[in-house]
Amino acid sequence: MNIGGGIGIVYNPLEQEELDIYMMAQLANEYLEEFKARRGYLPLLYIESGRYVTGPHGVLVSRAINKMDKYKTFVGLDICDAADILRAPMYPAHHEVSILSPSGEEKAGDLMETVSLVGPLCENMHMISNRELPIIDEGDFVVVHDTGAHGIAMKMNYNGWGCSQELLLEEDNTVSRISRAETIGDLLVRETSPMHMSKQY
Repeated sequence: MNIGGGIGIVYNPLEQEELDIYMMAQLANEYLEEFKARRGYLPLLYIESGRYVTGPHGVLVSRAINKMDKYKTFVGLDICDAADILRAPMYPAHHEVSILSPSGEEKAGDLMETVSLVGPLCENMHMISNRELPIIDEGDFVVVHDTGAHGIAMKMNYNGWGCSQELLLEEDNTVSRISRAETIGDLLVRETSPMHMSKQY
């Protein structure tokens, strides 16, 4: 028996409640035992648990590189939403955001502003739109939470942008790189040209 699409996580604490997985397991056991009593056998139960396991344990860290006030306030980031966090602008999906100063201190308090966080692509999709956040200055770190699932796993190289590196924070607080950032060479490695176009003139 496959009950499908996975166990959700809390992306927006103001609107969502955490699933009681223990209650879910208890109810599943009760239903399975009832099924066994009526049918004479116990079916196998499958569920996709990837997001529940990995989702809350990933963050996307970027840096604010510019800021522009037009018809609204935009903060430009040094990451690409399509390559690193496509689910946010595509669905659109909510992700909590923290702002840290260049020294790593979290910004919080009364000084807030409504901004849209954008990447470098020439598209009108924004990673985070019209969100009230602590005032962001150039050089601040912008941390997007709960990106351990459906983050880089959904990446694409639209407009020739490569995805970021992935780092692992271990239990002893050491940091290891588990995936390097994509390069232009990575994006071009599959490109080929017909022989008649490869001649030198």
